[in-house]
Amino acid sequence: MVKKQTVILLAAVLLAVIITGGCINGSEVAENDTVSVRYVGTFENGTVFDSNTGDDGKEPLQFIVGKQQVISGFEKAVIGMKPNETKTVTLPTEEAYPYDPSRVVAFNKTEVVESLGSIPEVGHKLTLLNGNGGNMVGTVLEITDTEVIIDFNGETAGKTLIFKITVVDVIKSGNN
Repeated sequence: MVKKQTVILLAAVLLAVIITGGCINGSEVAENDTVSVRYVGTFENGTVFDSNTGDDGKEPLQFIVGKQQVISGFEKAVIGMKPNETKTVTLPTEEAYPYDPSRVVAFNKTEVVESLGSIPEVGHKLTLLNGNGGNMVGTVLEITDTEVIIDFNGETAGKTLIFKITVVDVIKSGNN
């Protein structure tokens, strides 16, 4: 009778491990899995630009690996990680947010002044409406006699980014 109870107990433990994704081959993040992560993103100087550690009230970031729902370097970083595993990765701009020179736009200075009611200053952030009715935030780079040059690249564009990533959950796709 003891052996039968032991076998049932071991089977139950094994089933629980498989269901929760613990320590069984296949619990590592792979292509097409849905993964939930917590992260802290910093610049090389240590300044935090984004996080969802839970202390901030944000939910874990959830995405499907391989579907380009997050930046490529972040996606590559989670492959092979397991639930509750944490690692820190440094992403060069090519794997994060490359700087896009086409997002630097020159506007007619007279029109900008008329629209704002004053001359903006270099370094000021301006919010403009795009053609779809959405907002675009840009930074004034330069003011000439005839133009106001605004950079619509985000603050992370063209910078090396450091992420401390913790995998919270992995939902296997069934295609692995």
